[in-house]
Amino acid sequence: MNVRRDILDHIFRILILILSLIFFHKIIFATEYVLIHGDYRYALTVEQHIQYHLNKIFIHAPKLPFLFVLYLMKIAFGDILAEKFFTVYILFLSTSLIYSSNKYFLNKIFDKHDGKILISALIGAIGFIYNPWTINKIHHHYWLVLSIASSYCLLAKIDNFVHNSSHIDKKIFQILLISSLIVSIAVQVQALILYTIPMLGLYVSCFLLFEKSRFLVKLSNKKLIFVFFITLLLNLFWILPQLIVLTSGVTKPGGYGIVVENVDTLSRRSSFLNVLTATNMFIWGGRGSVNYKLVINGIDVWRIFSFLPVILSSISILIIPRICTSRDAKCYFTYFVILFILSIVLSTGSYYPVIGDAYRWVFLKTSLGWAIRDPYKNTGLIVISINILITTLVFVIIEKIKGLNAFKIALVLSIIWIVVTWGWPALTGDLNGHLRQSLVKYPEDLEKTIEYLKDDSNCVNNILWYPPKIDSVYFVYHDVPEISSSNLNLIDLENEGLTKYMENILKNSCKMEVLCLLSRLGVKYVILRQDLLESSQSSRLLKDIKAFELLFEDSRKIKFGDFTVYEIKNTCQIIDVYPLITYGTIPDLKKDFIFKNVVYNIYFEDFYIVGERLLPSFINNNYIVKVRSEHHNPSTYWSIGSFEGGWLKTFLGYLEKFDLEDWQFIPDSSLVFTWSHNANLTISYKIVESGYYEIFICYFKNRQGGSIKVYIENDLVEINTKEQINKFSWRKLGIFYLKSGEHKIILQNVDGFNAVGLFALIPEEEHFKIKMMMEKILQNQTIIYIFDANSDLYKSRMDSDEYSNFYDSNSVKLNENDKLWQYVEIVKNGTYRLALRGIGKFMINIGDKQFIVDCRSKDFVYSSLFNLSLGKYKLEIVLLSDSGILERIYLFSTDTFQTIDQLFQFEQPSVRIESYEELNPFLWKVKVSTARPFMLSFAKTYDQFWEVNIYKKGEKIKAVRSIPLYGLINGFWIDETGELEILIKYKPWDYFKIGLIVSAVTFICYITYLFYIWVRFKAGRVNDKLSIFTG
Repeated sequence: MNVRRDILDHIFRILILILSLIFFHKIIFATEYVLIHGDYRYALTVEQHIQYHLNKIFIHAPKLPFLFVLYLMKIAFGDILAEKFFTVYILFLSTSLIYSSNKYFLNKIFDKHDGKILISALIGAIGFIYNPWTINKIHHHYWLVLSIASSYCLLAKIDNFVHNSSHIDKKIFQILLISSLIVSIAVQVQALILYTIPMLGLYVSCFLLFEKSRFLVKLSNKKLIFVFFITLLLNLFWILPQLIVLTSGVTKPGGYGIVVENVDTLSRRSSFLNVLTATNMFIWGGRGSVNYKLVINGIDVWRIFSFLPVILSSISILIIPRICTSRDAKCYFTYFVILFILSIVLSTGSYYPVIGDAYRWVFLKTSLGWAIRDPYKNTGLIVISINILITTLVFVIIEKIKGLNAFKIALVLSIIWIVVTWGWPALTGDLNGHLRQSLVKYPEDLEKTIEYLKDDSNCVNNILWYPPKIDSVYFVYHDVPEISSSNLNLIDLENEGLTKYMENILKNSCKMEVLCLLSRLGVKYVILRQDLLESSQSSRLLKDIKAFELLFEDSRKIKFGDFTVYEIKNTCQIIDVYPLITYGTIPDLKKDFIFKNVVYNIYFEDFYIVGERLLPSFINNNYIVKVRSEHHNPSTYWSIGSFEGGWLKTFLGYLEKFDLEDWQFIPDSSLVFTWSHNANLTISYKIVESGYYEIFICYFKNRQGGSIKVYIENDLVEINTKEQINKFSWRKLGIFYLKSGEHKIILQNVDGFNAVGLFALIPEEEHFKIKMMMEKILQNQTIIYIFDANSDLYKSRMDSDEYSNFYDSNSVKLNENDKLWQYVEIVKNGTYRLALRGIGKFMINIGDKQFIVDCRSKDFVYSSLFNLSLGKYKLEIVLLSDSGILERIYLFSTDTFQTIDQLFQFEQPSVRIESYEELNPFLWKVKVSTARPFMLSFAKTYDQFWEVNIYKKGEKIKAVRSIPLYGLINGFWIDETGELEILIKYKPWDYFKIGLIVSAVTFICYITYLFYIWVRFKAGRVNDKLSIFTG
């Protein structure tokens, strides 16, 4: 054992810790401030931060060991300091892994084990701290920094295992290290794709090239199989839940569009010059970038100095191969040279032709291609490569220039200076002032608000922060309120469509609609935020906040600084039961929340079905063709759009651009839209069996529309899309004979703003069967057609005014003899009734039926009963009085003189909740007494992995999977009766527990075996000493 070398090694590690502290020292010592910057933010307390991760355990499971370290830091330093020190800890740990790996590979290349190796490895590790990539990622995605360092270290450990032929007992501790490193990589799962797989894949390729069959023999060694098996078991706690999610088809994030513009936008600065200096990051503007400028005589000398690290690497590439004598050394060095070149190519993304085309193809066409969308993440591999290349160059300088002369010292110090200058803002303690602007005073008012909610809330209802998370970037504390209250029952308006709908009904003072929405989401407390930042959205958000204040002044409960708590009375609970189920054929937020438990079932007409049983899908999913575009640039191409919104996939934002309003959406699907003249889109589909098919299109008719052409086989169908009303509608394109095999539909935009959601291709005889099925299953169901005066009815006068102060934003102000009309397809023979709400005297015509109704209040006025047969009818409303207001009309099937309210009434008691409790965020226990089947609604954001297990008299009867209600929350149709015990559980949690048990048992056995080896080793040493003594 070399004591001096070990002491030097410990000193260098302490130096790495000091450098990591220097990186953030100004932030750390701002003890009354918290850092909220981009993706870097914490909850107010460590416990809340950990709880936030536990709530998404199947994603964050690998982070648990590190979060335990965070908890220990909290005990030592308190919450604010612990969360700041944790970033220092991640940087220190990552750099230490780089330092250790540098030592290993220097030993392999130069076959040396002295202090020169340590000095060289340290200088390379300093380069890992002081560079633009690490500076960018450590305060945005610090887990990524740990992942790449762990991947590099994993490479070293695997190489040691492959090339070291010592007994397995001597390597048993290395297996634990390898398993730990894989956990460290998996804290950012895409790092396995970005770093680990390329590194290991290139490693295997290089050694196969150099060692050929000898390397294959090493790879097929039983020891490696044993390592793989044990490592798999130790990592099963995070692999198993991830595996179940991936095998269920959830492979891509939903927050952004998988489109060409995504990768092109993030690659727009990825020229070779920027890549070689690690400055090819996408600059979002505002607080998005660190200032590296070092201006001398008007010249930014840093821009010149930033090329020196890659120049040093190039010098290393030229010199080292001449010095390396052994074949192994050349293999290792060649590996890092190829990694350097490959990482440069990958970091250019789609910037250059050919390479860019291949990069786009992987991003767009492969299931895991989303992981490479930001080529700047690949630049981390360049940093690793430069780090080892400079490390080898420093060692050669120290080794080959004999003696401790001034020239050698000057060369080494110059390299250190170059390395440090490359990332000089890291010396300032706040990244040259970049982080200082993101320091905000610790929010005591937010802390008091959350404490109040903890004391006053329970598991019965949800809380909602408003404006919601989607707009949190425009507030001082971003989404810290949501993160800090994750141990409460938190729900969010998850998508852009729901957020804009809430904003719209607040703007129009539609209190009843707001209350209806909040009730369906189980919201009892709304916390109104006023910590607004100055931004382009300040005016919009301030109006939104003021509208809520004005509308709910009587519901205000308590105010803490910038946070005001409002209590919503008579709201639904998180878990609710109701014996009716409602089906909507075309989702529409303005109408859906009238009903309880709306499930979407696509059909070609727009109506609702209210019944007491679960219905099959009207149209088989195999007959639906989803429309997809690889672009989001609607001024040029047919572009992907989504009601949920997201970067490069928004649709509603463009509706605002064209002054259009629509609250319908395509369930479980995106759409395509454009206003580009003659834009074409090819849609591929496959026909399994030849025959005649009826083809339908779901398109957007609107006031800014024009026309589109649809080419099917050799036939052309042209559709006029310009209409008074803005509405998604189905249209039959015709009957076509299609042979089995691949086919294409070409969609051409002639002119105007147009959108297309779905195509349906139904065999002719199958469509007849669907009609027969519909006629049969609808006989015992209540059919409801809803027509909003403002958005569903054609008007004789296009200048009819919206009149939102009558009841809601659906109202229209009319003059005498004004007409409104719409065509309605009756899908069920039977007795019907009309209900109208408005002010004035109206004549209503439908078919050959005519009714006169006189409306004098906000209550519905009803027609008499009348019969309608299957077919299409014109519904026409004419105002007979001098002036009036029309808001909404219902046409519904009924055999009695039922009112709208009575449609949803049922005999009591039929179903009731006896009790329920939250056992943990992933497991809820409910006891229900019921005399009929019912829908159990669970007001948590819809996730296909929620399911219920139903027990009766202690025996499990069945399991039921979640279905989306309103496309937003979870619902479970339960067709059992009696006294039921229901467990609502999250499936990945079960797999996490199974994996955790296996990993824990493996770990315990492993530690036990290590202890056995240690005892045996100690006993062997004692026996050796006794032998010497007695010998």
